Amino acid sequence: MVMGVSYMFFILSALTCIITFINTSNFLALFFVAPVAHVIGYLLCMKEPLMVELIILHSNKGMRCSNRAFYGYTNSNDVF
Repeated sequence: MVMGVSYMFFILSALTCIITFINTSNFLALFFVAPVAHVIGYLLCMKEPLMVELIILHSNKGMRCSNRAFYGYTNSNDVF
């Protein structure tokens, strides 16, 4: 944990702040983006410290196909 958020979220928050600074070319934008990002991360990590890792793991599983009910609830690319 770093400053109340998980290490992974701390890195993602820092990258978000750096990208915002590069796009806006305004140093004052960091004073608005960094606290908002940190509060969001703190609220996510308050109950479950590994929430960001769980979200990343869930997103890596992939999208579910709309016709999976016809194939034993497994993903299938078959249209018919």
